[in-house]
Amino acid sequence: MKQNKLKFLMSLVLMLCVLPSFSQTFKSKGITYEIYNSKEVEVVRGNYSGKVVIPSQVNYYGTTFTVAHIGYQAFEWCKSLTSVVLPNTIKYVDGFSHCTRLTSVTLGNSVVRVDGFEGCKSLRSIIIPNSVIEIGIGAFEGCSGLTSVTIGESVTTIGENAFKDCTGLVKIICKAKTPPTFPYAYGISYSYGQAFFDFYKPTLYVPEESIEDYKNATWWGRFAKIRAIK
Repeated sequence: MKQNKLKFLMSLVLMLCVLPSFSQTFKSKGITYEIYNSKEVEVVRGNYSGKVVIPSQVNYYGTTFTVAHIGYQAFEWCKSLTSVVLPNTIKYVDGFSHCTRLTSVTLGNSVVRVDGFEGCKSLRSIIIPNSVIEIGIGAFEGCSGLTSVTIGESVTTIGENAFKDCTGLVKIICKAKTPPTFPYAYGISYSYGQAFFDFYKPTLYVPEESIEDYKNATWWGRFAKIRAIK
C-alpha cells in the first residue's frame, strides 16, 4: 500500500513538472506579453510611449502566438503614450485609462466590447467599429478633448457614464438602426443609465429611417439636434 502511494505521488510530481507554465512573460519590439495559453498571449503592463502598434501574432523562440488579449491595466497611466493601433485578433479592449497624451486609437474589426479609456483627455475622436456590441460603463468618461464619436451599427448597449464629462463633444454619429439602450448600473451611481450629459451642443447623426425612433427613445430623445447620416 505504501509503495502504491509513493508511486502515485512520484507520478503526480512528474506530471506537474512537465505541464507548461502559462504565466511566463517576454518582450518583443518594446511590447511586453504574457503567455495566456498554448496558442495565445496578452499584452501586459509596461512603460509604453509614443506610437504603439500591436501585432496580431508574435513569435517566441519558434512558437507563434496570437495576440488575443489586453491585460488588466496594461496601458494605464502611460502618460507618454500618443497613439495605439490594435489588431483584429483582440475582442475586448480595456486598460488605457489616464493616458493623458493619447490622441489616436485604432480599434480592430473583431472587437465586441470597448472600455477603459477614462481620463484620456487628449483623445480627439474615436471610431467604434461595426463589430462592437457594447460600450462599457464610464468607457470614455473624462475625455474632455473628445470632439467626435462614431458608434458602429452593431452596438446595442452603452454603459452608464460612458461619455460623462466629454465637454468637447460636438458630433455623435450612431449607425445603429435600433437605438442602443442605456442600462442602469444599480448601486454604482445615480445617473440612471445616462451615458451622455450635454444634449444641446453635440449634433446627433443617425440613420434617416431611424430618426423618429431616436427621438422617442430614452435619453436619445433629449438631443436637441438629431440629423440624418449623410
